[in-house]
Amino acid sequence: MAVDRKQQMKEITERLEQGVKDIFTSEMYTTYLRTMAKFHNYSFNNTLLIAMQRPDATLVAGFNAWKNKFNRYVKKGEKGIQIIAPAPIKEVEEREKIDKDTGLAVLNENGEPEMERVEYVVPRFRVTTVFDVSQTDGEPIPLLEVNELTASVKDYALLLAAIEQVSPVPMRFDEIEGDAKGYYSDADKEICIRVGMGESQTIKTMIHEVAHAMLHNSDFMKQRGEEKDRLTKETEAESIAFTVCSALGIDTSDYSFPYVASWASGKEMKELKDSMDTIRLTAADFLEKLEAAVAERSAERMTAMQYAEKLIANKEQEKTIFDDEQRNLIVNFAFKLDDRAATEELVNGLAAALAEDDKEEANRLMYDAQEKIENLPDGMIGLSEMHDYGYRKDDVLPLTKEGAREWHRLGERIYPLFRDGTAGDYASQEEIEQHDGIFGIRTDVWKSILLEQQESYLEDDFTYPQFPFSPITREQALQLYDDGKQIYLVRTSLRPTIVTERAEIERGSDAFQIATADLELEKNREESLLQGSEKQFGIYQITERDPEHDYRFMGLDYVEKKGMTVSRADYDLIYVTPLTDKDTLEEIFERFNIQRPADFTGHSLSVSDVVVLNDGESVKAYYVDSIGFAELPDFFKERNLDLQKENLLNEELQEIEIFDKPGLFSNGRLRDEDVPEGLYRYDLRGSDYDPGQPITVEKTVVVNHVASVLMAEELDLGAEGRLELGEEGLNFTGAELTVREFMEEQQQKRNGLIHGDSDHIAVEGHIGTWYAIDETEIGGEKFFLLEHEEHGDMAACVAVNEQGKLVAEDLWNGFDEDFQEAVQKYLSEKWNMPKKEDVVSEIIEKAAPVLDNSAQDYSDVPVYYEPFSYAKENDEVDLYRTSYRLNSECKQAIHEAIADNYDGMYFGDGAVDQVVRQYGMERVGYILANTLHHKSYDGRFSRGNKEWAEQVSTPEHNADRMTFRTDWVVDSHPAILDGFVTMFREELEAQKEQEQPFVKQFYVVKNLQAAPLKIERFGNLDDAMSQYQALPNHYMKALGVEKNPNPLPGSLDILQCKNGLDTIVEDYKTVPGWDNPYIQNHVVQPLQGALAVQDVELAYELPDAYFHIQTCEDGFDYTLYNKDFTERDGGILETDGDKSVQEAMTELLAEFGCDAAQGRIMDAAELREQADMVAEQQAEVLKEKLAAERPAPEETLSFYVAECLEFTFAGEFHDHLTMEEALEAYDKIPSERMNADKCIGFCIEEDGGFVGMYELVVNDKVQRENINSINYFRDDKLVQQAISDMEKLMAAYAAGERTGDGASVLEAKKRVRVGVYALDPKEYDGERVLLLLPGNCLTDEEMLAILDDRNRIMEKKELEEINKKWNEFLHTGIPDEDE
Repeated sequence: MAVDRKQQMKEITERLEQGVKDIFTSEMYTTYLRTMAKFHNYSFNNTLLIAMQRPDATLVAGFNAWKNKFNRYVKKGEKGIQIIAPAPIKEVEEREKIDKDTGLAVLNENGEPEMERVEYVVPRFRVTTVFDVSQTDGEPIPLLEVNELTASVKDYALLLAAIEQVSPVPMRFDEIEGDAKGYYSDADKEICIRVGMGESQTIKTMIHEVAHAMLHNSDFMKQRGEEKDRLTKETEAESIAFTVCSALGIDTSDYSFPYVASWASGKEMKELKDSMDTIRLTAADFLEKLEAAVAERSAERMTAMQYAEKLIANKEQEKTIFDDEQRNLIVNFAFKLDDRAATEELVNGLAAALAEDDKEEANRLMYDAQEKIENLPDGMIGLSEMHDYGYRKDDVLPLTKEGAREWHRLGERIYPLFRDGTAGDYASQEEIEQHDGIFGIRTDVWKSILLEQQESYLEDDFTYPQFPFSPITREQALQLYDDGKQIYLVRTSLRPTIVTERAEIERGSDAFQIATADLELEKNREESLLQGSEKQFGIYQITERDPEHDYRFMGLDYVEKKGMTVSRADYDLIYVTPLTDKDTLEEIFERFNIQRPADFTGHSLSVSDVVVLNDGESVKAYYVDSIGFAELPDFFKERNLDLQKENLLNEELQEIEIFDKPGLFSNGRLRDEDVPEGLYRYDLRGSDYDPGQPITVEKTVVVNHVASVLMAEELDLGAEGRLELGEEGLNFTGAELTVREFMEEQQQKRNGLIHGDSDHIAVEGHIGTWYAIDETEIGGEKFFLLEHEEHGDMAACVAVNEQGKLVAEDLWNGFDEDFQEAVQKYLSEKWNMPKKEDVVSEIIEKAAPVLDNSAQDYSDVPVYYEPFSYAKENDEVDLYRTSYRLNSECKQAIHEAIADNYDGMYFGDGAVDQVVRQYGMERVGYILANTLHHKSYDGRFSRGNKEWAEQVSTPEHNADRMTFRTDWVVDSHPAILDGFVTMFREELEAQKEQEQPFVKQFYVVKNLQAAPLKIERFGNLDDAMSQYQALPNHYMKALGVEKNPNPLPGSLDILQCKNGLDTIVEDYKTVPGWDNPYIQNHVVQPLQGALAVQDVELAYELPDAYFHIQTCEDGFDYTLYNKDFTERDGGILETDGDKSVQEAMTELLAEFGCDAAQGRIMDAAELREQADMVAEQQAEVLKEKLAAERPAPEETLSFYVAECLEFTFAGEFHDHLTMEEALEAYDKIPSERMNADKCIGFCIEEDGGFVGMYELVVNDKVQRENINSINYFRDDKLVQQAISDMEKLMAAYAAGERTGDGASVLEAKKRVRVGVYALDPKEYDGERVLLLLPGNCLTDEEMLAILDDRNRIMEKKELEEINKKWNEFLHTGIPDEDE
């Protein structure tokens, strides 16, 4: 049915207009206006001051206004905005009573003026402080709420593409700073849309911005001669978006109505009504173009099967009849191959054969088509299904999960495919099970498989191996591959395929093969180790567990107690490598735990492993015991090793600097023979008066020896053989390093290389500095993962080599696939090796090294939740790095615990405990929650576990900054991992049951000295602490705990306010059962943290004074008052946050000669109120005194004439005139010359000083009302006399005009008697400090504040000289050259 587009547009826009009108009449808008009315309307000058100090300010109010009017509080440490505020003073004086009708004095019976007491306000101004809404917290400010659209949209992808097609400018999707949903750039002629919005919000925003591009392109507007303000543009764009979306069935009213209302200049909706025709026409045009684009794209989206059916229908209309077999074959062909050209060719070929009754040709075509279908690797899925899924590349062929399992078992590489058109790395069997989508096998690999199945190909002898093979397991294949042997895949192909990447074995099937000759050679490797003359060492590990001889990971004590012996029969030789002079047992243990070689395939060197050393002369074997190594004497001879030097290498010492040179500090005495090569030993001598205080560095110290130091470079001890340290010679950095770590770090620094603890690293092409968080070694070269020092994990990481050269960027998941590709490219360019296969095995092996820290206990190390920017700002980078490393290790430990404790059906009882003992409940829970957070889509995780994971990110864990990372995701099978999470939660709940029930509730006592006690009870500590802090500190208030009655009830005060100071009461430490982890961790520690950051205001009464102190931004603001509440002293005590208020008060009072111990707490607010009242009284007394002493000023009134009232410098200007002179000049100025307002004004001076000026007559009208609106002028007798005289003159002048006698104003003056404008000083009483400007452009307050600057007077005088010359020019013309 045809749509009446004009009527449709009219109905929708009327609905829009009504919706916006409803916004203006809604309670929301009333609340919005009511709130906005509470904000002061600041003057123009104060607005400028606000903009200069805080350009982004929106809503501004004072400290108390935020608190009292809006229930919001200024954030601690915020810097205020200073503006000028009125501070008027009220005064009372006796004045003559004036008749309101006549303006004359009212006389009493004696003919004397009646007097009355009149109160008037003397303007004063002061600097005050205000704050923007962004500097406050508290209740939200009601605004015109624009709700984000979240609804889904039918055919969303189709609409998205169609709108992009309709758009007159290019469109892109990107991150946008701020709150904008999108924008149209008129300069760049492009549209940008924010990524990540809901479907309806995205569609509406796209149409909104396209409307801008269609209507508000500056070039088009210029051609059409249009000018539109911002209000109109936004109204048009959003109205068109609403109209088009409504026609498409998308409701955007929740967003569009308040949006249009917010851009309207008022309830009249002028912008909307004026643009209604434009909105309707543009929306109709947009819809027509959009529908055409949708129709065009819909045709393209016809499925392969629909297209085949259409071809068949077209042919059958031409009298070609396909039988069912042919029809089904065509449809199946189209579905499986998704090739329209090939499908059309098949249909046309069959139709032609049938038309000619050529059955042989028809059968050939059908056979060829069926062969193409059957040549796909999985008959259960076709290319069209893969394309509809989202993967449209032709580099792979599709597989179902069943097909993927089968082809993986047969040794082929299988790749998971994703809906965004990407493919993952080739998958292991476990990863195939985890992936819920479809899979692919590479097209070129499949073609090779088909080729090898051809008889002609099999007849080629070259394809057959020329040597015999032996089958091996995956474990054997990994070990032999790492030893450099060629491993072959067992595939469907008869031709063996060489393994080119270690991952092919890790992710491949269970069976592999190796040349039989290579396998025999491997068996001879142990013979070479034990009997060869070359220096070698080997590592034996227990891989197969014999139940009767299972001592894997057990110490020798366990072996002996069980009556077992260490037997070679229980071990496999895992690794053999040359032995160097540095290869001690400790070094080997450290290396094979921290930086295992790339070709080492065993687990980290652990208890029960055996290390065999062949030094070329003897062979010795050592058992890795729980502590150290134990020789196996039955098989090998004793070793000879300098343990002293080796032990020193592993000793942890304090890092120091001696005159900025790095070194290590040892409290003991070191010998030169124990010091490793490359370090220099010196002794420190202590003072005779303080032997523990180092004073000199010497080579050897016998008497007063303090310590020995190891330096990275030699020290110049001078001719006397010693170096004086002084006060700054010796500095401790605070770090502790082993000697080995120190030597490695210094070597790296000497080489100018980056190392694992490097920071402040500048990276080419990136702003800011970076620090190292992880490292790996590939191809003998180290690479470091760097995180930004300012933005932390909110920004992507980069990777560099040891020289700091950028290798990879935009890394979000550690050493991930992007890193691998970047390193492959880097190494290819460096080594001229173009094939990824040459390096990728080492990348995969080294990209994520896993450390075995099974012997370490990290359960007490807390998780660091803050980002790096916070860690750096608070000097906690070491905590951040430690937590980062432990998170990665904990993730791996969970994976290993699952592998070790899951028997295929059940978990062992100690599965969770194994990890929790090492890393603690908090970190294990965090890693598990992190994993479920990233795998929330996976239905194999239970709903209960997912909900628990969401609850982990609660405010107590700083959810606003909580970091979840993909490199901390446990990659165990989801179903098994879900069971592990359940076990963890059960253990967590068990711990909570043991800990939580101790506290029943919290209580707050208002005043312990009051009777009866007023007690309030709270269910949580936060609420109790809030109430406690709200109570004034001059009360002896208390916060305490009521425990559950198990076995007996009880309560104790934990926090009390004693003499104004909040103090932790330590009674809980002495009461049995109270000094427990819950009280310490969940009560005392949070209270201590709250006290450390709270603001304090205290007041004390001393024997002869009052003292007030409060926290401020720089430390403590204090004031000392006398007993009459007058201020004696005061100021700010600056601190670095290292002083308590008690310490600050004691220090300050000591300076004033007062004893803090004698102070008695009092109400701080009451003290401030008393002091303010006394200060006001003193100010009044001082003011009266000054007024009495100051002589009364002499006041005079003169007049000025200006041809142009608004711009006095633009025409004639005369000043310092009498009224007669002013009238004469006024008459001479022709009104039509400048077509401006000419005026007569008056100027007041006191004692020769300028006070103020104002217009008296403008265009023949006396400005009485304007003048009297200013209190000063209304009360000034000379001004009032001038007004009265001028009104009489103007009345006479007007009468002359009516009678036609043509009298001028000057002539009218002669008919009217006017006064003399000088004031008897005796009649003047009171102080007048007032500055005035001509015109009504500023308020009284602004004039008073701005004109206080006397520079205006100087500028005025300069203008007078300019005007004088201008007047002469107007009367006399251009002067002669000589003149």
